[in-house]
This record gives sequence, structure tokens and C-alpha cells, in this order.
Amino acid sequence: GVTPLGNVTITGGVITVSSNDDGLHADGVMTVSGGTIKVLTAYEGVEGFNIVVSGGDLSVTSKDDGFNSTATSGAGITLSGGKVYIYAGGDGIDSNSTTSKGAIIFSGANVVVICTSNGNAAIDSDGGYSHTAGKVIAITSTGGMTSECTNGNSTGMTVKSSISLSNGGYMSVSVSGSTTLTLKVPVSLNAHVVYLGSSSATISTTSSSSASFDSNGVCWH
Repeated sequence: GVTPLGNVTITGGVITVSSNDDGLHADGVMTVSGGTIKVLTAYEGVEGFNIVVSGGDLSVTSKDDGFNSTATSGAGITLSGGKVYIYAGGDGIDSNSTTSKGAIIFSGANVVVICTSNGNAAIDSDGGYSHTAGKVIAITSTGGMTSECTNGNSTGMTVKSSISLSNGGYMSVSVSGSTTLTLKVPVSLNAHVVYLGSSSATISTTSSSSASFDSNGVCWH
């Protein structure tokens, strides 16, 4: 007697997914508030009308888009807490919303998003995004839609227009002399890098690191 809304909610647990289509899919709202979720392989990693992440540890590897929201208005994707890692062959985070500077909301999550293909972007939003909190590193091939990654309002934005990344090498982000993020790079890429969280960050590479990395090669300091 209950009409389904098409919503999927994950509040905890350990979930590991492999798919030839969407890794996680909701016709309505896809909500993640806790747990450890790994999409090991998928065509699109996470798809929903809206995607809301407020907690947990979510990692996605996808052939096409990492996150894809089909909403055409409002906040298609909201990332307010937890940790998100996306390694995508298409767009990393893609919202079809046309709401000006509101298609994607970064408001507290720590996010690493890597887009490896030309013609796509680590952050792609029809209406632009808003960043008020959280640390976000967006890595796009220099042959991709790099302007999409800066189409937003942010509390602080640093852009490194070209940096050569080596598979197995390390990239770090530091603010005021203190390291914020160290990333073990999973692919060789001539990259355009955007960091949201400071307008005066330093983005650099090194051949070695003693940081303690998670399974995705990420260390938040």
C-alpha cells in the first residue's frame, strides 16, 4: 500500500559493488550518511535524481561519470560530510541542474575527484557550483573541459593550470606551509588541478612520500 519514491538510503555498513551499469542507482534521492562504500567498477558510479552525501567513506571507479544527478534544477548533488574519492573515465561529478551556482553544493565533505579523459571534467555542472566548506581537489586532463571546474562560488580557490602527474608519483596540497592532502597518483596525466578550500594553496609533485595512505592512495592531514 506504499507508493515507492525511488529513494535509496545508506546509513552504515560495508558495501562493495561491481556493475556493468550503475554501481549505485536511485530514481529518486540517493543518500549516504555513513558506512564504507566501494564501487570497484561500473559504467556510472553513482546515479540519482539527487545525490546527497553527509557522511561515510565513499570511493568510486567508473568508466563514465563518477556521480551523475539527473535533476534539472536545484542542488542536484550535495556533499556536506564524509570522504569521497572518484576516479572517472567521464565526468567526475556531473549535475544536470541549471540553477546558477547551485547545481552542486560542497558544504563539508573532503573530496578527491580525478577525470582522465579529454572532453570531460572533474566537476561538470550546467549551472555552476557553490563551495562553503570542506576540502576539494579536482584533477582534469588539460585536454578536458577545465573551465567547468572553476565555474563556481568558493570560499577559496587555487588553480594549477598545468602539472605533469606520474603514475605512482605523489601530489600534495599545502596551505600556509602545512600539508592538507597527499595523493598517490593512479595515472600519468598532464593535469589541470583546482583546489577548493584556500585561494593561496601550493600544489606540487614529489617522487616519494612517507604519508599514511588509505586504500585509494589518499592521505588527509
